[in-house]
Amino acid sequence: GDNYTSLGQMTEAERHFEEALVAYRAHLGEDHPSLAGVYLGLGRVARIRGDHEDAIASLERGIAMMRRAYGSESPALGSLYSELAVVFTSFGRFDEAEDYFPRILGFYKDDPGLALPYNRTLGNYGAMLWFAGRYEDAAVPQRELLRRYLASPDAPPVAVGIAEGNLASTLSSLGRHDES
Repeated sequence: GDNYTSLGQMTEAERHFEEALVAYRAHLGEDHPSLAGVYLGLGRVARIRGDHEDAIASLERGIAMMRRAYGSESPALGSLYSELAVVFTSFGRFDEAEDYFPRILGFYKDDPGLALPYNRTLGNYGAMLWFAGRYEDAAVPQRELLRRYLASPDAPPVAVGIAEGNLASTLSSLGRHDES
């Protein structure tokens, strides 16, 4: 399903996720935490299609499974929380989105193996705050993301450029053109 999602073929993606759900349930049961990844995929497809209620329902189902299996503060919830925050942001529900970002960042912050999801979350957090019109607040995660990229010899140049552009746009929105 993920491959079809990345290709923009949502009907095929959804079909594959639904087939995976049937197979997982048959072999693992109705409440196995492995099903959470399928609900993550279904939630992403629903978000891309613009169906935020289905997206939220799928993601919350996956979150409930992971909480029962690993507890409510497990880093295993990071991907589901991240997608849910993106769903809320996509549909202008900024207060609900904001509730998740500090928790997600806390899951990833101290593990060098999780630098990519941490950086992606910083970018999403900055974007959510920017779309909410909270430019001063948006500059904080944007600066942190740029700092992390500039400190990493492995940072993709395009990611550095995007981070620089996002921060410049935010500073410009604040009228701080000399800093942008």
